[in-house]
Amino acid sequence: MIEVKVLILEDNKFILSIIQAAIKEFNVEVQVATNVSEALSLYADFQPDLIMSDLHMESGTSVSFLEEVSKSKSHHVLVVSSDFELLSEVEEKLGGEKWRYVNKNNRRWLMQVKKELKSSIVLQGEMY
Repeated sequence: MIEVKVLILEDNKFILSIIQAAIKEFNVEVQVATNVSEALSLYADFQPDLIMSDLHMESGTSVSFLEEVSKSKSHHVLVVSSDFELLSEVEEKLGGEKWRYVNKNNRRWLMQVKKELKSSIVLQGEMY
């Protein structure tokens, strides 16, 4: 089975623990960043297949990180956030087809995260 590399950028420890617990059932290698500079460093070394990122961080936003990683075509980006105000900026900088959005205000957001992860695993399988 193919192991998918997942980079999670989330500064809320509670949300992070929920995501980590939910994706344990998948064959994934996970790296976690709690701020943008840490995420950029991990991204360069880890080369993830899937990036899950919150938008609003205590130290600012993750939009600059998402814009930087969107230059590569070798991964998928999943924005997991409740920050609607930044979505138009993400759309403008990343384009419509390079990322997916899961709203944390939706009570089924975790099921959507799992669905997106499964989709990413299937896509990785097709690449090999």
